[in-house]
Amino acid sequence: MIYIPLLLVFLHWFGVNGAAFAWASRSIMDCVVRIALGIRLYQWLAQVVRHLVPTAAIGLGTMLLALPQTGHLTSCLIGAAGLIGFYMVLWMHGLAESERAYARNAVVRAWITGRQSMRWPRSAG
Repeated sequence: MIYIPLLLVFLHWFGVNGAAFAWASRSIMDCVVRIALGIRLYQWLAQVVRHLVPTAAIGLGTMLLALPQTGHLTSCLIGAAGLIGFYMVLWMHGLAESERAYARNAVVRAWITGRQSMRWPRSAG
């Protein structure tokens, strides 16, 4: 019901980016309605959703900042800031401490393995 008027307005104002924004907005609303229904049926889902809301807010904010026509450098900076913010919030609110510890250990192991494989072989003699 709301999608078609929103599509027409945003398509007129922002072109193809506006059409993408209208579609993303429709998808977000669909997701919100389904999550609200899920919470009514499964109360424990509210706690899970509470951890994901900050991450979703960062994604939505980045999408809104990227909507107006900007230069390539500005678009890249908005995208980079959005990704950094998204993963920082996801790290802080979306993962349990055990998951963060596992990820830290995996990065350290990969770093050590990479450093060892980059060493020059010693010549015999």
